[in-house]
Amino acid sequence: MLPDDDYLLKIGRLTYSVTLVEGLVLAELSRLSGLPPGLRPRKLAGRSAGAIGKALQDPGNVGHVTDAGVREWLRTAGEELAAVARISHALLHSRPAEAGEERRLHRWPVEVGESFDITHVWLDSAQSTIDDAIRQVDRARLAGRA
Repeated sequence: MLPDDDYLLKIGRLTYSVTLVEGLVLAELSRLSGLPPGLRPRKLAGRSAGAIGKALQDPGNVGHVTDAGVREWLRTAGEELAAVARISHALLHSRPAEAGEERRLHRWPVEVGESFDITHVWLDSAQSTIDDAIRQVDRARLAGRA
């Protein structure tokens, strides 16, 4: 049996929002010129949010960018993608709850303290974090163009 439709809708919305942040970043990278090879959208397009975020924060990449506004945008976008990646990773690596328990996902412990239920409250909080990331990436993009 599946969880209730509202729960599944929240998971779908969250998943779409993760890809939206990634898409905003890749679209902006495609508009920028003079980026080092490690920041070219074609190189990053198939990678996870976390891998894209690491590339945007990598001093070996950022050090080749001469425009201070672009460097600041890369820093902001990289930080936001790192936060989004933690959420995405927790969701993607969760498993259905045990038989007899409420229908929901559960994040199994990989390390001590990582085990938690993916509840409606968790999904709402995660969505809020990703919505903030979208705003921050967009705000930094606009500030870099001013």
